[in-house]
Amino acid sequence: MCPGNHVIAANEGAAVGLVIGHHVATDELPLVYLQNSGLGNLVNSLLSLASTEVFGISMLFMIGWCGGPGLEDKPQHVHQGRVMVYMLHALDIPEIILSEDSIGAEQQTKLVATQARDIKGPVALVVRKGTFGEFKGGPQAASDYPMSHEEAIISAASVLEDDAAVIEL
Repeated sequence: MCPGNHVIAANEGAAVGLVIGHHVATDELPLVYLQNSGLGNLVNSLLSLASTEVFGISMLFMIGWCGGPGLEDKPQHVHQGRVMVYMLHALDIPEIILSEDSIGAEQQTKLVATQARDIKGPVALVVRKGTFGEFKGGPQAASDYPMSHEEAIISAASVLEDDAAVIEL
């Protein structure tokens, strides 16, 4: 995966599986970006594969901190936001809260990349709300996509064997 090549995974655990494969094949340092609400979905992949105590897979996480301290947020983000850093500590994942200053953020990014390689394990960059400017692109129009979700599933399933399992997330 070269810079700028983004792969969308079905869920956060699958993303960890993809970056583990990428790292093993290339020895490059992969990045998974997610909201902290997805942290729970990473636990099994991290502890059973990526951990420094198992296979020691270097990787970076960039985690958007929904429900961060002192922020008003949606009710479903409050508890997750309050416990996220504790969860990272419990998983033995070092973390740095990304600076809002671009020079500081660049230095921190280099630091965590080096740290992930040194410890042969995951390291997290935590991103507070407002760290980046507002996205101005807006949602894409439905007409930008050549087929619907259902049409895509039917098309993909049509090339499978009759007894193959199809799981939609």
